[in-house]
Amino acid sequence: MFDDLGVLDAVRSAGAPPAVTRACISGQWAGEFRMSEPAEPTPAIPYPNPWVLGQAQTEAILRERLAGLGVRVELGTALESFDQDAGGVTARLSGPHGTETVRSPHLIGADGGRSTVRKTLGIAFTGTTDESIRMLLGDIRADALDHDFGYWFATAEKPMDGIALSPLPGAPTSSSRHRIPAIPRPRSRVCRAIWTAWRAQRMSP
Repeated sequence: MFDDLGVLDAVRSAGAPPAVTRACISGQWAGEFRMSEPAEPTPAIPYPNPWVLGQAQTEAILRERLAGLGVRVELGTALESFDQDAGGVTARLSGPHGTETVRSPHLIGADGGRSTVRKTLGIAFTGTTDESIRMLLGDIRADALDHDFGYWFATAEKPMDGIALSPLPGAPTSSSRHRIPAIPRPRSRVCRAIWTAWRAQRMSP
């Protein structure tokens, strides 16, 4: 998609591949792991691997691309309602300067999970929610850590719970160091691998 939009080079320049994770259980070193092994590109799948870039930086690249095409993104503006007829769509917006009515040939429903467009058109939001998983996500500064690596911290009593830290390329900071998002409950497969390695170290003579 980024290639089609003409921003792939900018995204790849600003981002980075996922970092290797260094794991620590109950204060003891447990090893290094990857969330997934890198795959070789193919003509059918030229970009098979994850690429890490913060949402704010991604949006900035997309806004710059839109500006180059003569489009300006109006932040802080919400779609309140709309009507459609044979000639197009009439949308009512609210923003910092009050309300306004906009007439356009098309209206794209890209306004998130609570989409006004989807609800107005009566389109169901299909899918399920896994109630067993809870996550708290935030961007933090962790200058004491090596930002070439991610980290995972947990206790031996609760090896499947913990805090995962991943370097966030492109984050605006006062130095060259990256901000790190803190994410409890990383993937179970990786947690179990870390737990198995730690127990093997503890049981070895």
